[in-house]
Amino acid sequence: MLYNQKDVIGYASWGTNDLQRTERLLHFQWLPGAIAAEFVSTSARTFQRPPDQWKHTTWEDRSHYFAGTPQGLIGDVLHEGATGASGNTYEPYLMGCARPDYLLPSYQRGRNLGDSYYIALPYLSWQGVVAGDPLCVLK
Repeated sequence: MLYNQKDVIGYASWGTNDLQRTERLLHFQWLPGAIAAEFVSTSARTFQRPPDQWKHTTWEDRSHYFAGTPQGLIGDVLHEGATGASGNTYEPYLMGCARPDYLLPSYQRGRNLGDSYYIALPYLSWQGVVAGDPLCVLK
């Protein structure tokens, strides 16, 4: 698990599903135009900001859920400075998540943020959410 990275332009991970992730915020220094994707079932369930002291927890620890689940939020990476992020409102299963192996190369080759995410999504459904300026282009 990575924390406190500088000059981050692209990030993909298991998010709060990674058992090594112990902190809610990544504390990255995001470059302008930076994008992120995480394999998290409900990371776009709300854009309401949780209390600063809230931390993700386990499914068994229902007393610390935020907006219905214990999972992290794409709003956190956006708040920390990422330009775009993808997430899900509900369980898309792994095959429905944005694929970093398509997302990051497409964006690096000059496609805009919107095109890059939609190339990376295996199918469109009500679960998938992309937040960010769709016309943003990496320069």
